Order: sequence, then C-alpha cells, then structure tokens
Amino acid sequence: MDATEQIRQVVGAWPDVTEGPARFGGVGFRVNGQEIGHLHAGIVADFRFPAAIGALLVREGKARPHHTVRDSGAVSLPIHDRDAIADALALFCLAYDLAVASRGACDHATGGERQIDNG
Repeated sequence: MDATEQIRQVVGAWPDVTEGPARFGGVGFRVNGQEIGHLHAGIVADFRFPAAIGALLVREGKARPHHTVRDSGAVSLPIHDRDAIADALALFCLAYDLAVASRGACDHATGGERQIDNG
C-alpha cells in the first residue's frame, strides 16, 4: 500500500473528514469544508497552519516552508519513507485538532499518542 492510500485510510476515518480533489491537484482532506491538508502523488503533503505554528514546525524541523506561499503558515512535508508517513499523519492530526478546536480529538482515531503538541 502506498503512502497516499495509508494516509487516506487513517485521515479519512476521522469524524467529519471528507476527501476530494485538492485545489492544485492531488487529494485534499476537509473538515466541515475547511481543508486540513492535501497530498501530491503521495510524495508531498501540504498544510496551512496559522503563521506562528507553521514557523514553529519549520524551526523544529517537522516541516519545510511551503514552496510557493512562504511566511504564511503553509508548510510542506516530503514523504520519502515509512517514518515520513507517520510524520505526515501527525501534521494531519494537528491540522484536524485545530479545525475542530478540540485538543486531542484524533489521538484515539490514530491509535497513538500525539507527536506534535499544539499547545
């Protein structure tokens, strides 16, 4: 199973998550109409966070600045191995939590502990 399919299975199972085409191609995931992130061919995941959170993720090495909208909170994560899939799921979890404004909402859904603390 490729990275896209693994991520689709996990993120798609979270409450109120819908999947569809992303604005610039790939697969996007939304919660109540708000995109929490998208995948490009299973090799890059993109997320839009508040600027301070995006900057923190970049500083901590958990993501890279987005290639086109730098300094906006948007970040990218190359998915090159199994560890990167787990890292992408952690970022999707953070984006999901922020979208539903309930801390820890997806920890149970992933069966694991949060890898990135948003508090």
